[in-house]
Amino acid sequence: MSEVNMQKFLGYRFFKEVGDNEYEVIRIAEVNQKDPTRCTVLFENGKKQKVGYEFIKEYTPLEPFGVVTFNIVKLNNKEGEKSVKDVMVTAHKLIDLKLRLNNNEPYIICRQSVTDFFSQLISKDPTQINMYGFSVTRETCPTNIQMNTLTACSDVLESTMIHVYKDDNVDSMMKCIDPALKYNIDKVLKKLHDDYCDANHLPPIKKMGKVVDGWCTTLELLLNMNNFMVDFNQMCDITGFDVNLLDWMILGDDGLYSLNNPCRLFFSTVFKVNVIDTKVMKFDYTVNMGNFRNDKYALVRDNTNTIWIVVYLEQGEYLEQQLIDEINKLDVTTKLQLAYFNKYADLM
Repeated sequence: MSEVNMQKFLGYRFFKEVGDNEYEVIRIAEVNQKDPTRCTVLFENGKKQKVGYEFIKEYTPLEPFGVVTFNIVKLNNKEGEKSVKDVMVTAHKLIDLKLRLNNNEPYIICRQSVTDFFSQLISKDPTQINMYGFSVTRETCPTNIQMNTLTACSDVLESTMIHVYKDDNVDSMMKCIDPALKYNIDKVLKKLHDDYCDANHLPPIKKMGKVVDGWCTTLELLLNMNNFMVDFNQMCDITGFDVNLLDWMILGDDGLYSLNNPCRLFFSTVFKVNVIDTKVMKFDYTVNMGNFRNDKYALVRDNTNTIWIVVYLEQGEYLEQQLIDEINKLDVTTKLQLAYFNKYADLM
């Protein structure tokens, strides 16, 4: 067992009980490329430690929700032309891979060197310069485009796959990517960005921008600009709120939190239910979700990347306009919003 290749566990979390209902959680954040039986684990307090399998086996593995794969791919141009590198990120639900559902088609595809078809749909000006880069899911992919065609390439040059959990975010995923691969990905993105600026004779001041017409200079920008986390939330059945949800809660006499009235109304409009009461608790993997099988609930990620379980009681008919009118009276429409980065603001 000492010869276990830790690469296949990259991103995995492991836990062990260290006290009464107290758990220590570690995560495999890096694997030694020369000796894949050794790895670097990340503790919740940020501490890192290089260990072998003998250390890991004292912990219990925590089942991941999915996998995210980061790739540098090659695109072949016309015969005689130089090939071009591109960056592509895909995400799968683990259950899809285990049961071989959907022909192993990714749930999410995000890549750079493809025209952003959403910008073409949104733009009111047919002469508007195309934007590039996109992130799409099975649910949001336009019906005239086959999802699997979006992964087209002639070769995969570099790749790493990390296991992910519902409470992951872009920052936590970046901690599990080998620094050398991350450097190479950013290098490819920067070259694509600069080549586009040069080919279009853009002024130096514009070329200095970190994003030009959707061309991004770092992996984080590519993911954030294209709302990868919105798609990731969708894959995990989570809804993103662009607020610190704790600021919109009240503590009851029973010691439990509930949404305050403005947030309850906003929650009703988002989920299209007439909510009359809520109970809110923080999500983590010590919570047995089976306890809520007879309840109606939603998972909400706020802008602190905290995930909350909102158990709600609904009653009567959902009257959307009436709820919207009530929210408008409270003047909170600019404060309570879904998490979404609008890269198309200049097109609308």
